[in-house]
Amino acid sequence: MPHDPSQVYTPDADTYLLLDAARTEVKAGDRVLEVGTGSGLIAAELTKVTRVVATDISPHAVLCARKKGVAVVQNDLFCGIRNSFDVILFNPPYLPTKPEERIDDWLEHALDGGLNGRVVIERFLQMSVVF
Repeated sequence: MPHDPSQVYTPDADTYLLLDAARTEVKAGDRVLEVGTGSGLIAAELTKVTRVVATDISPHAVLCARKKGVAVVQNDLFCGIRNSFDVILFNPPYLPTKPEERIDDWLEHALDGGLNGRVVIERFLQMSVVF
């Protein structure tokens, strides 16, 4: 599949807020997982301090992050990840989206939070209890 950057969430204010928070919290030697890395901006910046593993469901995002040197796995949230981590970062899709508003492409995974904006957040929280 050819890489299509238009199918990857462009870093915006929320990305930079999470990056600032991560820079404050992440210490050298921490094991960091970034779920839904998107462009890979945050993971790439944090690899200057420590080792980071990232995931994303979108093959376009995976390729984009790999181009930044990020160790990234294509999967849904953290399915199949078996390591332990000191810090887990996630900038989830949180936009409330009605079925008729869905655009049915890879970018939608970065934006669509379901009817209440919390569908992916709730899945993440349910999975993290087991994780």
